[in-house]
Amino acid sequence: MPTDTEIEPQALRGLDALAQRDVRRRHIEKIVARAGLSLSAAAAWLLVRLEEDACLEPDILARSRGIEPEILRRALLELSNQELIVERPCDHRNEPGQQLTTKGCEIFNRLVAARREHLAELWPEWSPEKREEAASVIRRLAQQIVPETKLKG
Repeated sequence: MPTDTEIEPQALRGLDALAQRDVRRRHIEKIVARAGLSLSAAAAWLLVRLEEDACLEPDILARSRGIEPEILRRALLELSNQELIVERPCDHRNEPGQQLTTKGCEIFNRLVAARREHLAELWPEWSPEKREEAASVIRRLAQQIVPETKLKG
């Protein structure tokens, strides 16, 4: 039987995970509200994931992120009912995938704009060290996305 000292770190990690999940959910809810949308946090989060990978499987995604699969199933239904996604076959699988509709793309763009606005508001609160760290990551990502031409001489 585990001792109190063995249980305590596990319990703390579990509480920390729940707290972090709650913070992320509230963060997403604020972005959704800023965008003026009527979406659940789960649906907004799933819409962004589907834009990145239309062939993702919600149940597998849920398990990999420690989310109850039913939450993402409801989010998928919400996106479908609001006509933000339509089912479409995946090229590399014999399973159905989801594609953002024109309306879904518009909502996605509103979410992205709201998130950028939110981050811009947070930027001044960051320490100079944190800003430099973020700038370094952005520079590295930019170079990966659009590599510079190497001159041969």
